[in-house]
Amino acid sequence: MHRLLVDKEEYRLAWLNGSDCLLASARDELIGFRTVSTFFSEIREFRAASGAHALVLDIRPMAKLPDELWAWVGRCWYTQMIELGLKRQAVVAPLNLSAKMQWRGLAVPRLASKNFTKVSKAIHWISSDSAEHRPNLRRMELLPA
Repeated sequence: MHRLLVDKEEYRLAWLNGSDCLLASARDELIGFRTVSTFFSEIREFRAASGAHALVLDIRPMAKLPDELWAWVGRCWYTQMIELGLKRQAVVAPLNLSAKMQWRGLAVPRLASKNFTKVSKAIHWISSDSAEHRPNLRRMELLPA
């Protein structure tokens, strides 16, 4: 069902064949600017290479991000993702209450976003996307095996 693109101790990135989108899953709290910025930067790189218009972001184990890091994600990273063509995002919300509130407060113009408690429900929602937002599967040839 999915093709693993990145498998690190802190996170993994995969291509969901049936949904034609990226799945980014944090495996721990992703503490520190370097780890968090690498996680989000790799998502951006694979989104650009695949042409995916949708993202499932599974960040259940994440803690609340420090204010300056959150500002970078909210202002810079999402702006770049929208410019690259991201149209939809399903967020599997953090279990940490302060992190959950941080993500629920996120409002990104021109991005359809919905929060979920389970990955399966997030994937189902992304999969129900209209055909006009789905990338051409031939774009996946750009991604390394």
